[in-house]
Amino acid sequence: MGLCSPVAAAPTIVHAGLECIAPGRYGIVLTGIEPPGNIQTAKVYFRSELYSDFYYVEMRPEGDRFVALLPQVDPSTPRVIYYIEAID
Repeated sequence: MGLCSPVAAAPTIVHAGLECIAPGRYGIVLTGIEPPGNIQTAKVYFRSELYSDFYYVEMRPEGDRFVALLPQVDPSTPRVIYYIEAID
């Protein structure tokens, strides 16, 4: 039997959620990701409730948090579904 090396803990995403995104406005996603120095990439995947395809935008580090700007929401969109992914 071989020796197992310790597995690093997955990044922890701290995000309170978006209350709403007004039609015709950009959604701003702010989140904390721990540990921030080890993050290779962070993305926000999003889609309209009306469609099944997800799209994504890259998050950028800004101080002690990560920020992403979502595209403007079409007025016919009833709800935006999204999730955040961080890879260390």
